[in-house]
Amino acid sequence: MQNLVAAIADRPLWRHGRLLLLVLIALLPACAARGPSASGPLPRFAEYEGQEIVRVSFAGELELREDSLRRVITTTASRCRLLFLPFCVPGTRIGREVQTLSLRDLARDILRLQLYYRDHGYYGTRIEPGIEPVGDDRVAVRFAIAPGDRVILRDLSVEGAEEIIPATEMIARMPLEVGEPFRRSGFLASADTVRQVLLQRGHAYAEVLRNYSLDTIADIAEANFVAIPGPLVYVDTIVFEGNDRITERTLRGQLTFSEGSLLQAVELVRSQRNIYALEMVSFASIELAPDSLQINESQSESTVLVRVVEAPQFLVDASAGFGTIDCFRTGARWLNRNFIGGGRRLEISGNLSKIGVGEPLDAGLEGGICAEPREQVFSELLNYRVSANFQQPRLFATQNQLSVNLHSERFSELDAYLRESTGAQVAIVRALGENTLATTIVEVENGRTIASPVVFCVSFETCDEDDLILAQQRRWSNSLSVAAVRDMTRTVNFVTRGYNLRGSVDWASPYLGSDNEYVRLVVEGSAHRAIGRQSALSTFVRGGRFLQGSLRPDGGYIPPERRFYAGGPNSVRGYARNALGPTAHVVRTDQLDSDTTSTATGGTQTFVASAELRMPSPVFSELVRFAAFVDAGHVSVPGGEVSFSATRITPGVGVRVITPVGPIRLDVGYNPYPPESGPLYEVDEGSLTRVLEDYQPPSRRFWNRFRIHFAVGQAF
Repeated sequence: MQNLVAAIADRPLWRHGRLLLLVLIALLPACAARGPSASGPLPRFAEYEGQEIVRVSFAGELELREDSLRRVITTTASRCRLLFLPFCVPGTRIGREVQTLSLRDLARDILRLQLYYRDHGYYGTRIEPGIEPVGDDRVAVRFAIAPGDRVILRDLSVEGAEEIIPATEMIARMPLEVGEPFRRSGFLASADTVRQVLLQRGHAYAEVLRNYSLDTIADIAEANFVAIPGPLVYVDTIVFEGNDRITERTLRGQLTFSEGSLLQAVELVRSQRNIYALEMVSFASIELAPDSLQINESQSESTVLVRVVEAPQFLVDASAGFGTIDCFRTGARWLNRNFIGGGRRLEISGNLSKIGVGEPLDAGLEGGICAEPREQVFSELLNYRVSANFQQPRLFATQNQLSVNLHSERFSELDAYLRESTGAQVAIVRALGENTLATTIVEVENGRTIASPVVFCVSFETCDEDDLILAQQRRWSNSLSVAAVRDMTRTVNFVTRGYNLRGSVDWASPYLGSDNEYVRLVVEGSAHRAIGRQSALSTFVRGGRFLQGSLRPDGGYIPPERRFYAGGPNSVRGYARNALGPTAHVVRTDQLDSDTTSTATGGTQTFVASAELRMPSPVFSELVRFAAFVDAGHVSVPGGEVSFSATRITPGVGVRVITPVGPIRLDVGYNPYPPESGPLYEVDEGSLTRVLEDYQPPSRRFWNRFRIHFAVGQAF
């Protein structure tokens, strides 16, 4: 064998092979010097890999907003960012976020931009990246974009589901529209729409094939969807997993389907929502069971798996604090998420304040570390609130829910007022259908408020002498309320389409043991319509009227807190909160020449209407919207004027910014009207005296006609 090897080694072929091997070894360092990126994406820019990015720009006829394009890509420039502010410490790197070039991310950004343009109907988009050195190890990145022409959808068809739903009705549900741009995202969503329709009708194994053809010369497209419904599927068995403390009976009580029911996706989702509403689980899923758990092999029957992860049953928390006005305060809460079983929820909470200055826990701290009140009647007693809340998740049926609340409290504001009340509330909520609820509430409360006449007038809208007497007496305020709401709005950051309807009737009567007597009717609704893909027009109407009751205590008294008011960030925005309508004015005896303090007194009928156009801002359009609005409304009392001339119309503009807690809204309304007239009260040593029946305050200056409102959430 050794001779054979030696003979091979002496041959020319072996010598040549050894020479080739030596050449390859010599070339390896040179290849390694080129780096791995030379053979990676965009090799012509390999020399710039890892260098700092100082600028990212877009060039060409973009057609789409540049700020939207920037949100699509991950390649960004270095920036200053210190404590959420665009600031760097000069001479240091403190606050500077350095971004370096990744050719792999740059290549992916090109694909992201192409897909984003396809989502807007541009299928021939060409994107050419460019990198320009601007200093030592620093570069500027540019995307040159040529979108081309938009592709328009010429034909749209759906096959295979005609016996389940007419093709025209199916097409009407799809986001794609003939004659509109052929958007990639709309094409994919349309296939999901077809499948969801079939799933909701019991075809649990439905599939949808999607096809499209493009003519980039004529810029037209045709889309076709082929539905494969499969058989109707019924639930043969329901299997539960993960429940330990929660009984199977409790979980079944939250399901809107049972064995033998048609398997519909919407019922699975609704049942999952009901289980989460128990607040007894941290996770819940309802889905078709895997093959290993299926009881029958027939495709027309299926086992449903309900899987839960239980949350802690008990929750206890406590808190303590100190303030110069409330002195020492404390609070505690105990929660049982499965009280006596069945998913029933019981929460007991309580809090105390003015510990150290209020009886029976007075330690003489007033005037020391705690504030000393001028009016002892408001601060000589301990503040407290004790409440118990019980919830029954299922009452006779899954659609019904019962809640019972008991409370007793004493609350005082330093040198202002003292409020004492004890009461109970029983509410039954019933789901009438999709996004439709009906609520019946019985409320019983006995309480009183102690305050000076000035505080009653300015803070509680109670200025009349008869109202003042009644407010300080212990009274029963018992009522029966019936309300219904149907919410069909679709909300994605900003409401763009749909409608919302609400209505309620409140009845207070001696038959309920109430000292008040009235019938209150309120109806309101809002509608939201998309204008294009970026803007929306929203409208709102609200009307209310007392069918029975009086503002006088001698004939079915309506307390101030139940009357109608208007004005504020969610009403007529040219007015301050509750400033539209009947008004009383208060002035001090020693300041008769100064401005008066105005307070609303409420009315028995109201009407409010608003129209608001919401549109994207030129920059950061995904987060910021502008609005232009017009509000109109009036509030009147029996015998008051109800006409167009009595209606106040105020225009305005606003800005909305999306945040994790909801849209933050800043509105500015313009009020061209003079201040509301009304009785004038004079304050003299804490007492009120009516000095004028109809006082007209002086007209506002121009800048005082603007009213600024800052709020969280949409106006309606």
